Amino acid sequence: LEKFLLFVTSSTHPESQKHAAKAIARSALNREIRHILHQEGVEKALQLLLGVNNDEIRAAAAEAISVMCEDEASKESFRAEGIFRLVPMLMSDNEELREAVTVAIANLTTDNSNNIDAVFDTKGVEPLVKSLHDSRDTIVASAATTITNL
Repeated sequence: LEKFLLFVTSSTHPESQKHAAKAIARSALNREIRHILHQEGVEKALQLLLGVNNDEIRAAAAEAISVMCEDEASKESFRAEGIFRLVPMLMSDNEELREAVTVAIANLTTDNSNNIDAVFDTKGVEPLVKSLHDSRDTIVASAATTITNL
């Protein structure tokens, strides 16, 4: 797993990074595997992928973050850098990225006051309110969930 995470973060092949993030998301659906992923520091790798200049990779990383949020310790791990990287993506022109990001932020803020504070600190309220007018139902629902969490 350690070598896989190193490959994910250091690969120069965007398709490989995207598929690896999707594989993490699928694997993390299992509670036991999610716990192992957390123990191995998958959050750091996913946060690094959020910094890649590729919307498909960032959307896949946000989807994996959404699934990893089922683990409370993992959810805490995303507070500082993860939310800081996710909030600006709420204003992306890419609908798939915006959708993945709004779902991730909704999951990060559910029952977690520290992550709620981080959304406030990163000026996330205004883009969330703007997301309420999006054409995609999932974006609207996730933005509304996050605002309710606030």
